[in-house]
Amino acid sequence: VLDEISPEPLAAASLAQVYRGRLKTGEDVAVKVQRPGMLEIVTKDMYVMRRAAEWYQSFMGRFTAMDTDFVALLEAWARGFFEELDFINEAANQIEFTELMAEVGITNIRVPKVYQEYVTRTVMVSEWIDGVKLTKADPSQIKDLIKIGNDCFLAQLLETGVFHGDPHPGNMMVSTEGELVIIDFGLMAEVPQQDRDYMVSAIVHLANKDFNQVIEDLVALKFLPPDVDRAKVLPIAVRVLGPYVYQGGGAKNLNFQSLAKDMASATLELPINIPPYYALIGRALISLEGIALTGDPNYRMVMEAYPFVTKRIMSGDKSETLKNILQEVLYPKDGRFSPKRLAVLLNAATGNSSAPDSGMMVDFDSLDESSLDFRAMVDFLLSDKATGVRGLLVEEMIEIGDLILRRGAQKSSQEILTRISPFRFLPQPFPVTRLLTVVNEAAALSMEEEVFTSDLLTNFDHYTGLSLKALIDEPTRGGPLAMQKFLTSMAAGRPMLNARPTSIRSGATTTSPPATSSGAVRGAPASTSAVDLQYLARVLSGSGVQSERARAMAREVSTTLLRRGRDRVLNVGQTTNARKERDVRTTRDSRVTRD
Repeated sequence: VLDEISPEPLAAASLAQVYRGRLKTGEDVAVKVQRPGMLEIVTKDMYVMRRAAEWYQSFMGRFTAMDTDFVALLEAWARGFFEELDFINEAANQIEFTELMAEVGITNIRVPKVYQEYVTRTVMVSEWIDGVKLTKADPSQIKDLIKIGNDCFLAQLLETGVFHGDPHPGNMMVSTEGELVIIDFGLMAEVPQQDRDYMVSAIVHLANKDFNQVIEDLVALKFLPPDVDRAKVLPIAVRVLGPYVYQGGGAKNLNFQSLAKDMASATLELPINIPPYYALIGRALISLEGIALTGDPNYRMVMEAYPFVTKRIMSGDKSETLKNILQEVLYPKDGRFSPKRLAVLLNAATGNSSAPDSGMMVDFDSLDESSLDFRAMVDFLLSDKATGVRGLLVEEMIEIGDLILRRGAQKSSQEILTRISPFRFLPQPFPVTRLLTVVNEAAALSMEEEVFTSDLLTNFDHYTGLSLKALIDEPTRGGPLAMQKFLTSMAAGRPMLNARPTSIRSGATTTSPPATSSGAVRGAPASTSAVDLQYLARVLSGSGVQSERARAMAREVSTTLLRRGRDRVLNVGQTTNARKERDVRTTRDSRVTRD
């Protein structure tokens, strides 16, 4: 099999030693050889540790409220440890990991190729990759690569559900080509889909400051028993987690180790149970964050997880849990759709968000407009990663379009009726007055809808530089002005803008969006790339998959709006005719009665 092999191991660990060899076919390989007698040694160690776990569980049950099954934790870890002794299993894990990362689009990492035909239970042969440990690389290189490692781990934890359980410094390298290399796949764990969704849910509810729902997520994840006293848990949850959500500087001072320490303190008061595989997750998170901090002292994994979580929320069209989370985020407690929150999600998902100046962990109601990238947002919305949010967006576009068209129809019909009123005594070959009256009645808005639509149009004009509100409210005078602005802006070849980058965070000194009476779209995003109608036009007229999706959305919106308008006019017309017929009958019956 081998043409040559190093006389001494070039790397060594507790379970095995690694030699460098060369196959007869010419490839350089790493030959991992298990130390003799490891199965017997590990078995004895596990027996002793299990007896210790039984004692520790009894001790913790007596002096704390903790309800963790430490024996089960040890057994889960022991299963993984015994699996590490089987190199055939490790080879299968390594191949599966490579395939899963490719499926979710994590292609900027490198995993050594496995030569399965030469693998046995105690010997593994894989590709040799020259490089150094990640922790020994230049700090600037660590800082660049840890973002890749972070995305890779979160993809394992929240998307594939199969994750590397031992990402310590010795298992992460930098190749001579500057690639992030991951090795040693003996210890792997799986997270069920439902638990992955509840992890995302817990992060979102924490960001939403909804501690009652955070408690429900912890129950769903089996950290707390179903019959736990919620009233007792709530103040403790607020005390432990609140500083990371409310207090300025919280996230800047937050790392996973400090969060884990604060959570551990709560075990003295709450019946917290740690499910077996969460021990591996926690260990992996602490290891990864420790590596990252060597390259970036300001690195915080909890903050870095935010963009990935937003992507999961918006792509979860097949998960009822994620659908519900998305609706909770986009429809706050007042039940009204929040364009600003959608912008926050898109900004984070496209990787353009920056941590809020307040240092809060995540704030869905705070948006850094200077980092907005309109084109990136459009591209993301039309990609495979936003299938969950596109349906909701179409629904909202229909509702908003319906309000604007109704307001326009109402204002236009009122203006025309006013202008033709002096001539109403003239014969009309076509019942114009009646038709306009029906349109005006069909388009009528409630007081709340009037306020919302007015605010919507005011903000739209402010951030696009158009005069849509004037066009709708005063068609005769506003129309020419709106057309002039539109043609001028398009001829100049620039996005539709009328405002400098603004900030809606408290205490900001930059330009603020116009005040609104209802808060309908208060704080709508604005930036130097806020609304690029030319780009939208190019997308709609293009030929790719994204253009097809954009046209499909436009067709659905326009078709639904036309159908709604037609049905509304027909219903009002039928109601008016029925009312007239009823009045005629009433009048006739009255005459008959008098006679």
